[in-house]
Amino acid sequence: MSQTDSPSDSQNPYLPPNLPSVAPAVVTTEDSEAEQLRAFVGSKAQYYLDMWTPVLRGWSGGTGFNWGAFFFSGLWLPYRKMYTAAFILWGIILVESILEELLFVGILVKQETPPGFDRIVGLVVGVVCGAYGNRWYLSHARRIISDIRSQGLPQDAVLRTIAERGGTNLPAAFGILLLYIAAIFVVFFVLEFFAKSHII
Repeated sequence: MSQTDSPSDSQNPYLPPNLPSVAPAVVTTEDSEAEQLRAFVGSKAQYYLDMWTPVLRGWSGGTGFNWGAFFFSGLWLPYRKMYTAAFILWGIILVESILEELLFVGILVKQETPPGFDRIVGLVVGVVCGAYGNRWYLSHARRIISDIRSQGLPQDAVLRTIAERGGTNLPAAFGILLLYIAAIFVVFFVLEFFAKSHII
């Protein structure tokens, strides 16, 4: 018996000789989070992972500018299933539209609001959503993933549930847009009714 063989090894005829030991693969927390985020986002995962790299690795820096969020702010949020943020955004826009109407038409007695004012408001909304959209989306994804992981599901079920909760929802995007159009129609109808009644 050689000095490198243990007694148990020499007594086992089925053990292949001189097998090299292989260390088990180590799955880091960063790899696990990236896998879960990839499942959450879906087909555009690589784009968002690239944008999120500074945050995921703890570096200083932003998460890039999202042109989709810039051009389609009110649609992009519900499309990415950030429904609460979408309702908040549309609510702010609705309130701003009412205040704008009251200021220019009701108080300043203009025929209509200045056309350039709406474009300025839209530009501001687009810039804010474009600049912060990726960070908002990462926070949203992490919150959903954390909620799913807290349920104690098996790993395959975790990824499947993450994929179901994530992804996109185009009908919801247009549904919320139509809901906003209906809301603003009702609000301005009521405002016009009260204006004609000299109540406001």
